[in-house]
Amino acid sequence: MKKRILIVETSQSIAHFYKMHLQDISLDVETCDSINGCLLKLEDWTPDLILCSIELRDGNGVDLCAQLKRNPKTVLIPTIMMSSQDNPSTIEDAYSAGATDFIRKASNITFVVERLKSALFHHSTVPYDVRHQQPQCTILIAEDSPSQQQLYSEILSPMGYRLILCNDGEIAWETLLEKRLEIDLVLSDIEMPNINGAELCHLIRSNNMFDAIPIIVVSGSTHISQLHLLLQQGVNDILRKPFCSEEFIARLRANLRNRMLFKEQQRLRQELETLNQNLEQQVRSRTQDIQEANISTIYKLAVACDHKDQDTALHINRVRHYVEELALASDVAPELAREIGYSSMMHDIGKIAIPDNILNKNGKLTPQEWQVMQTHTHKGADILGDKSFFKTARDIALYHHEKYDGSGYPHGLVGDAIPLAARLIAVVDVFDALTSTRSYKRAWDIDTALNELNILSGNHLDPSLVETFIQLQTSGRLSYIRERYPVDQHLNAELGMQLH
Repeated sequence: MKKRILIVETSQSIAHFYKMHLQDISLDVETCDSINGCLLKLEDWTPDLILCSIELRDGNGVDLCAQLKRNPKTVLIPTIMMSSQDNPSTIEDAYSAGATDFIRKASNITFVVERLKSALFHHSTVPYDVRHQQPQCTILIAEDSPSQQQLYSEILSPMGYRLILCNDGEIAWETLLEKRLEIDLVLSDIEMPNINGAELCHLIRSNNMFDAIPIIVVSGSTHISQLHLLLQQGVNDILRKPFCSEEFIARLRANLRNRMLFKEQQRLRQELETLNQNLEQQVRSRTQDIQEANISTIYKLAVACDHKDQDTALHINRVRHYVEELALASDVAPELAREIGYSSMMHDIGKIAIPDNILNKNGKLTPQEWQVMQTHTHKGADILGDKSFFKTARDIALYHHEKYDGSGYPHGLVGDAIPLAARLIAVVDVFDALTSTRSYKRAWDIDTALNELNILSGNHLDPSLVETFIQLQTSGRLSYIRERYPVDQHLNAELGMQLH
């Protein structure tokens, strides 16, 4: 949205002249020629800045400015006064009425435009509570004249400002680098030894660390083009010597208000970032709680299923840790490896829907019974549903009986077409079944089981995963799993007695 400017000027030619140049820089400009015209315009149109002449057809522009500053609706609109008179009393009256700036109608149009842009784009309102905290501001002053330094001290010290006085631009630059977090404004003369004011301003604006620090240049130079160049290079304000103290203070305060607003925005942004971090931590914590609750539910369902199949929870945990270790060794990301691990506990959840007389039958299943048994893969996938949290568990439940050579079920997938999680669980499920006691067999020893995995490699099982698993097992990295979740040796001994 374009910024709005209201020009209050009796002379139609002057108003049109300003309007033409301001519209060229994409500003929305309206004009009026009197106090009453201005007040009527403000009833239904709110500008971002008012450029007001002191000499008006129906009164004094200073009175209009004072009236605007008494009105809550217009008090925060920056008002720049302009006049063909340049006597100190006129300027003092303008600032006393609350003017943001004062310019002379005889000024170069480029200078006028830069002054308006400075007020328009750098003027901001500060919250009431912030304005009245009166924080101490630090001003870096680059000035080689002892008398001028003394003048600054006499004007600014009683106002509570902390002053850092530097005799030339080089010392000022070094001081700014050292105390960059403390400095709120730079006040610089133009003519100085070593590094002059123009060079100092160029150094400051060439370093983005100091973008938010306002610069005011004080100069006795009459070279308007040089001053315009400084404004174009990023100087916030320029004062011509000699200046009146009221104008100096008003300009200084205006720039310090912007600086104070920036610091307040930084503080609020830091608070917001801290709040966001706390919220993110709470979300992560809550997500972790939900995930742990889901994992707990998975574990309980898996235990219930294993009890139905006459096995124990030890098998579930062994398989979980085996598959997680194998996933990590196969370059699976840690989070995904953990997900595959806890999802593996649900690989036989579909057996809960298989009749007991088939599930626990001692003898060989008939073809019809075997068809029913095979349905536990689809039933498991149906139980887990299509929620994203259970996607990996669903893949494992549906595909863990697929074989690498395509001879498995339910879809006869071949090789890498079988989801990785299902290929991982197939290796560890076979190994744990071989090394565990069942009602129909004793547990195999580790070497015999690993030899069987080699036999199944390439037809039943993924050969690369078999190779990796054997390396893990022979290296001892998996020993902790059987120590933590041991095979039921008591059942193994009883079975041995029965077989003999």
